Formats: sequence, C-alpha cells, structure tokens
Amino acid sequence: MSAKKKNLDVYLGEVFNQFIALKENDLRKSQEVFNSVFKLFKQKMGEQCNYFKKYASQVMYAGSVCDGIKVSKLDEFDMDIVIRLPVNYADVGENGIIIENDEPGFVKLKIIKAFDNLDKQKEWDTCHKVTRDWRDTDKYLLQNKFRQWLHKIVQRTVNDLNDKVTVLGVTYLLSYKTMGPAYTLNIRNIEGDEEFLLDVDLVPVIRFMLPRWPEGYRTVENTQIKEWLVVPKPNKSVQDVDLKNRLWRLSFHYYERDMIKACQGLKTTIRLVSFKI
Repeated sequence: MSAKKKNLDVYLGEVFNQFIALKENDLRKSQEVFNSVFKLFKQKMGEQCNYFKKYASQVMYAGSVCDGIKVSKLDEFDMDIVIRLPVNYADVGENGIIIENDEPGFVKLKIIKAFDNLDKQKEWDTCHKVTRDWRDTDKYLLQNKFRQWLHKIVQRTVNDLNDKVTVLGVTYLLSYKTMGPAYTLNIRNIEGDEEFLLDVDLVPVIRFMLPRWPEGYRTVENTQIKEWLVVPKPNKSVQDVDLKNRLWRLSFHYYERDMIKACQGLKTTIRLVSFKI
C-alpha cells in the first residue's frame, strides 16, 4: 500500500469516527428504549388479536442498523414481524403453499386446501377467522389484506395505550403512520433533558426455509443462511389492481447481510456515500 493511500485511509477513518459513525452511547440508549417499549407494545398487540398472539412469535431486526451501515444518528429501526401461516410449508401442492413466479422480484402465493379447511377447526372463531379475507376467489394470498390486518392491530394497540407508554420510569408518546408495507411507529419522550425520537418500521413478513426456493432464482452458495422472506410490498409498476394485490416482494436481506459481514471496507464506503447523500 502506498504512503499516499495509507494517509488517505487514516484521514477517512478519522472523518468517519468523528462525524459519521454512530455513537456508542446513542446506540445503547436507543436499543434499551426500543427493546423496552416494543416488548410491551408487542404484548399489547397480542391482546388485540389471538391470531397475532399465536403466530407472530418471532421478531427480527432488519435495515441499515442491523447491517452495520447506519450513519450519524440512530433515529430509526426496521423490524420484521414473522407471521406464520397455519399450513405445511414443506408441501408444494394443494395441501401447502404453491409459489408461482410472475413479475421479476415478486411471487404469488396460492393456498388451497389448508385454508379451505380452517373453518372446520375448533379455533376458527377464536383465532383463524381473521384469515377469511386474506385470499381472493382463486385462492391467492393477498398482500394488501395481510398488511391491512396488521395495520389495524397496530392502530388498536396505540389507541388502547392512550398514545403513550411508560418504561424505565420515562413516558413516551406513540403515534403511527403508513409507509409502504410498513407501519411506522413513532416514539418520542415528553420528559427528560434530552430529546429522544425514534421511528420503528414494523413490517409483516412470511418466512420460508430451504430447501424451498423460488423457481428461477440462483441459490446462494457458501452460506449457512437457510431462510428467505416474502414481503407485502406492492409492485408499483403493475397497473392491474387484482394482480398487484397478489404479488409479494421477495426479500433476501439475510443473505445480503451475510455476504458483506466481513467486508469492513465496503461497509465504510457505504456509510461515507450515504452520509454525503
């Protein structure tokens, strides 16, 4: 490495540490507040809907914070709420989930017998009844109905909490707004010397595991990652409303994160470019 390039790396590193990198104290405080608030909020969401309580047991961090490329200030989190479906994911036929390719980057999910028979189960009225509007007449799972279901739960939860929550002796105001497939929960303090503001994007996702894989997409080698997601994100390029509601966005961000985890130089470059933008 030339002396000139070495000096440039030193200068860039100093700029990054002083002006771009997340401050450790800010990161720790935001995570503590978020974990405390969201733990209570998710519990209240389960009280609003038995299906959510039973099938939304896992929540996973996503976005730039989790990828290690967030810059300047930790004022947002992305959370994937994994919603399980009461079907056999390994069955590729009528008793499970049929995955159909359509538009690039999107798939359609067809659920036939598994959902047809839900109303015959004992938990239909108390739990599974919310799924009756999730499919169209051709048995395709509708991403817009799936999103609306979660959005209603978030809305009812915020209202039930009277737009505020108290954790660790501090009261935070809650508000919400819709942004694409996410429901953004805004958390801000009304007490204390320092202003605290955090936006949390809650994204409902459906998770698939290997060996299931969307047809026509290259598998990723040399990785231990076994899961991929579909997200209820509308395809803006599709004009047909019925087709748009059937399309689910493919997401491989756990593979992407795994691919760049050891690329510290790449992460620094992304942070520098993001900060400039």
